[in-house]
Amino acid sequence: TRKLRAGLDREAARQEIRGFLAWRPLSLDAALMDGAWGIQDRHGLSWWDSLIVAAAQLGSCRYLLTEDLGDGGVVLSVSKSF
Repeated sequence: TRKLRAGLDREAARQEIRGFLAWRPLSLDAALMDGAWGIQDRHGLSWWDSLIVAAAQLGSCRYLLTEDLGDGGVVLSVSKSF
């Protein structure tokens, strides 16, 4: 919250983060890490991008919208696009 220009007090920031829980984010567990490592090894993606793709797959996402992974590719049946 300190890096934002206008700033955001802690409680307001916490409320914002609590709102994201409606999306039912996955917890980082062995299955997610193993999936990310497999993606990283097979597709040469960075660790963080591999983790995002693995989470999308485990979360049964139909699409993954990103600016980092290229346009129109498919990794493990998770589409990625801009």
